[in-house]
Amino acid sequence: MEPRGFKMPCIPERISSKMPPAVQKRISETKLRKVSHASQLSNFSVASSSVSDFLEEKIKAYEYDYDYLAAQISGLQSARAAQILDGDQYGNEAAPFLQQQAKIGQELSLITAQRKIITEDIEEELNTQNELKKRRGNENEPGLDFFERAYAATIIPKIMSTTTKHKKRRFDTSKFRKNVLTAYNAVTVKAGGQLVWCHITGEWYEGDAVKTAHLVPKSLHPREVGYLFGLKEASEEFFYDWRLGISLYKNLEEGLDNGTIVIVPIIPSANPTRWKCLLVDESKRALMALASPNKLVRWGDIDQKELFFRGDKRPAKRYLYFRFIITIINAQRANNTPFLQRLEGKEVFWASPGSYLRKSTLVSLARNISGLELPPSLYNETTFEEPELDARRDQEAAAQLAVQLRNATVESS
Repeated sequence: MEPRGFKMPCIPERISSKMPPAVQKRISETKLRKVSHASQLSNFSVASSSVSDFLEEKIKAYEYDYDYLAAQISGLQSARAAQILDGDQYGNEAAPFLQQQAKIGQELSLITAQRKIITEDIEEELNTQNELKKRRGNENEPGLDFFERAYAATIIPKIMSTTTKHKKRRFDTSKFRKNVLTAYNAVTVKAGGQLVWCHITGEWYEGDAVKTAHLVPKSLHPREVGYLFGLKEASEEFFYDWRLGISLYKNLEEGLDNGTIVIVPIIPSANPTRWKCLLVDESKRALMALASPNKLVRWGDIDQKELFFRGDKRPAKRYLYFRFIITIINAQRANNTPFLQRLEGKEVFWASPGSYLRKSTLVSLARNISGLELPPSLYNETTFEEPELDARRDQEAAAQLAVQLRNATVESS
């Protein structure tokens, strides 16, 4: 009963053999439960069972698959923590597990949310298949695959509809750019041409030399983004909010995107908040960041440099905080030891409290991407948690976001 089109991944023995015995035991136990249930399911009586009974067993099978995947992901994270794997190795090994966990989680959520309709659709499909069997003179008792075919015929269109809807979402880059530049008073016309403001250098450049950076990648799914930020679901308009963006010279925008630099609050800070640029990748300090007709700017020149805003409007703290955390997670993945040592020391990077992100999802997201734990000091005063946590929904959101962020990184590299 594995998800269609997927073969359940398995950790290579060269890695699993080095894991602690307790981790290996958990993986073995979850695999045994999964296999045991599959064996029981092979004896499932179609004649004496209802569609509701079948769906109950289907949900159990997916839950056993999900737990098995979670155990293996946890095992890979323990291997990462023990330095059996480096950041890139962990990312490559964990990717298929996270992809399948996200797929199963999506299907479980769909069954839960639309169970009544799915039950009715399967019953209708079964009736159609029964009529066809009778016309062909086939009176044999149908097997489990009879239910499986009816289920597939019902569920696949629903999943494809959800996936296609997201893939077809066309992002209007010019609309977002206009919203951002207008809000920040970051565009002007001079000598017949358009000039755009870079908030890090505090200078005007030709329009095509400046980009509007997305603090939250536009390719993320509204459902998972909404969950992370505490919304039921982010609307399509969410990604056009000017508070999600900032205008930067194109090389600096790329540096923010790939984690070379990050934007953090100045401490102590006034109102409106003052922000500064921080160099994350010390190996680039002496390298050129940009060259204009008047000056050469190296990455080290913009380290600790305060941003220049042309008014009182600022990006939302929660979105800059999200970008800050993603930068740290990527620094963990890339084994950026100098920066990580600064985090572990007494240096304070973010002292602007607020309920920005869902704590449990953020912690799981960090583990999924880097295989390591985030220092609690980075999120204890900047996250929120709900009294009644849906652990399965939380894990699903973290898996989906990890896959989507990984894809966003690949697309932008």
